[in-house]
Amino acid sequence: ELRSIDLGFRERNVMTFLIDAPQARKAGERTRFRERLVERLAALPGVASVSFGAPGPYQGGTASSGLRVPGSARTAHDPAEVPMQFIGPRFFSTIGSRLPRGREFETSDTPTARKVAVVNQTFVKLFFPGISDPTGRVISFDDSKPEGVEPTYIIGIARDMLHAGLRTQAEPTVYVPASQMLPPFAEPWLLVRPRILPSVMWRRVSVERSRN
Repeated sequence: ELRSIDLGFRERNVMTFLIDAPQARKAGERTRFRERLVERLAALPGVASVSFGAPGPYQGGTASSGLRVPGSARTAHDPAEVPMQFIGPRFFSTIGSRLPRGREFETSDTPTARKVAVVNQTFVKLFFPGISDPTGRVISFDDSKPEGVEPTYIIGIARDMLHAGLRTQAEPTVYVPASQMLPPFAEPWLLVRPRILPSVMWRRVSVERSRN
């Protein structure tokens, strides 16, 4: 029965909104628009947590990227194509999914900071067989060489989530900070977990989204 399936997160009482930054703005301006919006919403009375993700846990899809995992036989000759999620700080706590190991992203994970990633449990099983905790291990999104070039460090392990729907299987997925790798064309979805009635929160969020 579909209602008994474990999604990997608590979907109830989480509201989603398309951030929808003005397209006329440059990529850096859209980033600042998103950051200011998240800060304002987090400060609103009645907000338990706020984050964002692209494509996000409710939108039935993911991006993908080729990567190398140094030491893994699966990428010794060719890179592996895996689903990607570009997310903000507090993403996992906002959607109600506790990380079994490690930490989630923070505002200190900036474009100039060390590149970091969170991988899910299926990723660990495929690329780190026999290793229960690969935090601190390296992956590389430069797939031109077996050893890659710029390393990305695994800082957390996420539960498997069914991003593509109830009738799908969990895929090996990599989560990266939107601040470090968000494609310029991507429009993240805002995620708000309220402490008050959703109808009241909807009006408050709508007001903040309309501000420049």
